[in-house]
Amino acid sequence: MAEAHNHHFVPQGYLRSFAEGVGRQARIVAVDRVERKVFRTKVRNIGAARDFNRVDIDGVDPNALEAAFAEFEGPAAAPYDACRIPDRLRSKRTVLSS
Repeated sequence: MAEAHNHHFVPQGYLRSFAEGVGRQARIVAVDRVERKVFRTKVRNIGAARDFNRVDIDGVDPNALEAAFAEFEGPAAAPYDACRIPDRLRSKRTVLSS
């Protein structure tokens, strides 16, 4: 498997809960505070930095931390996905407002 370099410090599963679209094509509105610009981009392009979670210790896989986060973040994304489905949100609002 290829070594990952685009390490997210904000999990993509969480970012997708604010995005339009599904999977790798999900897009989110972002703000560049330095340039004072608002733009749309794919989730994979924000909340990340090259080799942010890289481990530089002899005898340790450089991607060990990134791999550990990936194992945790995959299952953790399910509640976010459930909340972003409009039909489920509408039905919960109906129940709460009755």
